[in-house]
Amino acid sequence: SRPIDVTLTTAGTPQNLYAIANLIPTTNLVTNPSAETADPPTGWVAVGAATVLSRSAAQARNGTNSLLVNPDVAAAGNGTYFSIGQYPGNVSLTCSAYIRGFAAAGDARVEIRRGDTGVTLATGNTITLQAANWNDRSTTTIPKDLTRTASELRLYVVTITAHTNDFYVDAAQAESRGSVTDYVDGSLGLDHFWLGAAHASESQRWRPINMISGYRLHTT
Repeated sequence: SRPIDVTLTTAGTPQNLYAIANLIPTTNLVTNPSAETADPPTGWVAVGAATVLSRSAAQARNGTNSLLVNPDVAAAGNGTYFSIGQYPGNVSLTCSAYIRGFAAAGDARVEIRRGDTGVTLATGNTITLQAANWNDRSTTTIPKDLTRTASELRLYVVTITAHTNDFYVDAAQAESRGSVTDYVDGSLGLDHFWLGAAHASESQRWRPINMISGYRLHTT
């Protein structure tokens, strides 16, 4: 059985209790994926000599905050990274993040790099910074490779060209898969849960309900 706890948006007005969705089960290895914990957000490290990170409630795709990146020196490769930790070579890794600009200028993308050597293993699609929406998600994958030694891997979100335009990062995800799936963290309701403390641990999504064979309805 799966408990569904719904508060009516408008009293006396019918609404869906549960909408069946074809979402793929996965684990998000980023433990503070929407920058909800601490300021500057726990786990995120500034990249660039003068880059400043902060938690911002001005924009949020998920939760109530996002990571605001202020690259004060115009240079390619400035931004932030989150360490995924020691990762085996024989397992694929897909990293992604939503990126939103503070103004309509500049660019950024997701990258996967080794922590010990700094070598870039994969680069994501370019996001042109704009203040209009969170529709743009940069994603990239490194396939499993039996010859690649285990090493610390990092999810980077960095500038591509030299600019000092601020940008927001939210809904970051690292998953042991060969392709990206819908964003997951433990705050997204039914079928989603944290493996430890909320916004400070890995999170998972179970396989969603695809058939309802019965229900008990309790109202308050």
